[in-house]
Amino acid sequence: MSLSTGRQAVLRIAVLALVLLASCGGGPKTSVTQVWKAPWSPPPMKSIIVFATHMDETSRRSVEDGLVASLAKHDTKVKPSYVFFPADPPEREQARAIVKEAGFDGILVTALKSVKEKQTYVPGSYGGGFWSSYYDRGWTSYTPGYVITDEIVVFETTLWDTRAADKLAFSMLTETPNPSAGPAFVKSVSRAVEAQLERTGLIPRALVQQ
Repeated sequence: MSLSTGRQAVLRIAVLALVLLASCGGGPKTSVTQVWKAPWSPPPMKSIIVFATHMDETSRRSVEDGLVASLAKHDTKVKPSYVFFPADPPEREQARAIVKEAGFDGILVTALKSVKEKQTYVPGSYGGGFWSSYYDRGWTSYTPGYVITDEIVVFETTLWDTRAADKLAFSMLTETPNPSAGPAFVKSVSRAVEAQLERTGLIPRALVQQ
């Protein structure tokens, strides 16, 4: 029987919390799976507020700080949302008024979509070719196949233009396999988002190109 939607969400948040609190393991590599940009071409955004959603408070702050650090290299004023909303956000109109008063050009939202498993079968092998190995004594030199299980963390990141009635200007999906180290995981996701926003011209080019 499948888990309820609410329980699945709780499990996803719990897994992400464990990922971000981890302190060991190699650095993960985030890949971009989908990108969408609005057909209209807004000028680069010079001030952005960053929201991380669908995760626990510790993970939220870690992800927001990582995105702020990456985007700040682009001559852009970037602030994490927890500075303005340290706990649960107020009612919608009040939150909108706070963001508007702060004068942000854009609202960047990164949301945890899922934590899933991907299994890959690696076939077995023989010591030589068909006639020299498989057909003859190779019957006993077979190396059995095996299954590799990867944990994939999926994020959706959207950018909303407050200069154009809060219209959606950009959206992307990322996947990060086996994110065993918290800081490296956040940096990998943040750099993927940063690169796409710069490529689409929605933020200025970096002051110092890496």
